[in-house]
Amino acid sequence: MGIKKKFGFTLAEVLITLGIIGVVAALTIPALINNYRAVEMKTRFDKAYSVISQAFELMKIDNEGYVDGRNYSGQTFVPVFQRYFKTVQAGQVNYAKGLPTYRNFAGNANFNQYFLDDGTLRLADGILIFIENPFIYADTQYNAHVYIFADINGLKKPNMAGKDLFGFQVTDNKLIPMGANDNAIQKDSYFGNGTSGNDEDDWCNETSKSPYNGLSCTYKALNDKNYFKKIFKK
Repeated sequence: MGIKKKFGFTLAEVLITLGIIGVVAALTIPALINNYRAVEMKTRFDKAYSVISQAFELMKIDNEGYVDGRNYSGQTFVPVFQRYFKTVQAGQVNYAKGLPTYRNFAGNANFNQYFLDDGTLRLADGILIFIENPFIYADTQYNAHVYIFADINGLKKPNMAGKDLFGFQVTDNKLIPMGANDNAIQKDSYFGNGTSGNDEDDWCNETSKSPYNGLSCTYKALNDKNYFKKIFKK
């Protein structure tokens, strides 16, 4: 009679193997999740930029080929602009109705909500579009202007400027990503001479406590293919 031997793993060997698998998973799964989030946010960013650009181009066609933010004063831009979207909801921003409070790029201060209070569009895919188009008063130095902000993943977090909230300026028949060299947003002209801070580049870093930190990130997000990977690897 032949003797049959059964081969198997001891309990110690199984536990060691499971331990190794656990360590590998702990090291790789967070990286995979962060990479997924980066790809998702990049896709959402590209889509938001695309739909806003398309709406702007359609608006130009209906306006004899020319649109300038300086021609729209006192919340007159959003009623025209919203015609070029299929919206779920349109109207004035009301922070008491479930809209998030946004933080700056560093997350150490609230973002300036006055950029978001002159009209909002909630698109069918969840993208939120905010318009800054204030009234112009004779006794101020402000010029008429229009800025468009997009929360690329809607109400979901992180709700931070430069991470899921990005801005564009409508000026001289162009839609300019904030942070571009020819971007006309200037602290002295828009915020007044008393605005503290350094150059515009200071508005996209991980340390500034400015409520405007995050404004100039849009240009970087458009031109740095690893922009979102850098954000979500942290």
